[in-house]
Amino acid sequence: MICFSIGLPSPLVEWCDAVIAGLMQSVAAPAEVVSANTLEELGLALIKTEASHFVVGSRLPSDGLRSALTDHNKRFVLALDDPRAAFCNLVKRHGYDCIAAARAVAGSCASLLNWAGMTGGLVLRAEQEGREPLRAAETIARHLALCVEPTEIARVVDELAQTGVTPAPSDLEGWWDGIESSEREIANGALDGYIDHFAGKGLGKISWPREFFVVGDDPQRPATQPIDITGRVRNLLFGPYIVLPPGTWTAAVVLGFSREAAEMSYGLEFIAGPRCVSLCRTTIQPHGDRVFEATVSFMIDETTEQPISLRISNERAAFEGRLVLGSVTLTLQAHRRPEIPHELRTALGQ
Repeated sequence: MICFSIGLPSPLVEWCDAVIAGLMQSVAAPAEVVSANTLEELGLALIKTEASHFVVGSRLPSDGLRSALTDHNKRFVLALDDPRAAFCNLVKRHGYDCIAAARAVAGSCASLLNWAGMTGGLVLRAEQEGREPLRAAETIARHLALCVEPTEIARVVDELAQTGVTPAPSDLEGWWDGIESSEREIANGALDGYIDHFAGKGLGKISWPREFFVVGDDPQRPATQPIDITGRVRNLLFGPYIVLPPGTWTAAVVLGFSREAAEMSYGLEFIAGPRCVSLCRTTIQPHGDRVFEATVSFMIDETTEQPISLRISNERAAFEGRLVLGSVTLTLQAHRRPEIPHELRTALGQ
């Protein structure tokens, strides 16, 4: 028996993992919780274990996994939460630093945008079902066709609560207000657009802070300080290697230059996946401007390799100079039907 528990890396989805495992144990043998986001990872996880019953926990589910569940009419549980709760969970409970937590939650949010409307999914929301754990567990049992007695469901929920496993974080607002303002700013930029989406307002703007990027020829060094461009033609800046939802995107990239660097030209490119497939490329020439904003557009569809990155390189060798990344702001363009001018519509009708 295999059951799927998919969602943001928040207390709600971790509670779902544990509840499903407990319910499965009540009707069969003990179930092992395994992590898998792709079909390849799922196959490898099943090969590595001798267990016969599994709860597959997925926080960054791939399109391949989504298609497989759809094609085979597989039921699953989808746990949606405030992205801030997932950020808090990774930092407070799992020991992530704020950069790693923001990157992980942003990627998870992007991966889950197209899951809520899928056939076979039971959507649980922290602000609703998370407030009634017993009722949520009963709903999960029915949806996954796990024939468990009500008293046994209550026992599973109670035992988890006694060990501190609950579907909602404690004092999220207090914790959020108590973290460093710089950490809150990083998380807000990466997550606010997704918070808007999950609140039913549509996907807002996404900001990639400079802390998400690395120096192109020194990937161990974050691009939080000016980058020395002295030397040969090379990649100067790279990142953040994060999943983005499908659609047509406009990116506004703000860069700062020293006097010498402002006289150079640079290649600015958005690339996809580990093979660095180019989505768009342009040459930028500051022409002496010390602050320069480049605006480019690119398209992502379901066949596009993920994750997505920005790459900036100098186009000729430099004797001296420095550049610094200011900000990267991404906006998903609304799909609108193109308009045909009135005079042409009239001509077509004649």
